[in-house]
Formats: sequence, structure tokens, C-alpha cells
Amino acid sequence: MELAYFEVLQTIQAMIDRLEGVFQYWMSATFAAIVASHLSGEKLTKIYAGMLTALYLISQYQLLCEWQPGTLS
Repeated sequence: MELAYFEVLQTIQAMIDRLEGVFQYWMSATFAAIVASHLSGEKLTKIYAGMLTALYLISQYQLLCEWQPGTLS
């Protein structure tokens, strides 16, 4: 199957848009984790720090799966 030039450009643009969305999600999640840990300061116990770390790692795993073709589309 051969794609027309315009279809190829549309496909590339769709891929770029998707990657931009994934990058914005990553930036938001990272910023939220940094701000939450900074604002909590001394109140951040080991349990809450562990929960924050776990939630951040889960979001990063989900993000990684978004980048992999054929998973979590």
C-alpha cells in the first residue's frame, strides 16, 4: 500500500502531535512531584515520600508505554 505525499505528511504531523502531548504530560507529572515534595518540606514522612515516588513511577511507566508502539494505544 502506497501513501500519497499528503497522507505521509498528515501521519508525520499526527505522530508529532502525539509526542508533544506525551512530553507535556511528562513535564506536568514531574513538575507536580517536585512541587509537592518541596512544599511539604519537613512534613513529608517516609511513607508519604514512598507513596509520592510510587505514584510518580507508575505515571512514568504509563508514559513509557505510551511511547511504545502497540501498547496502551
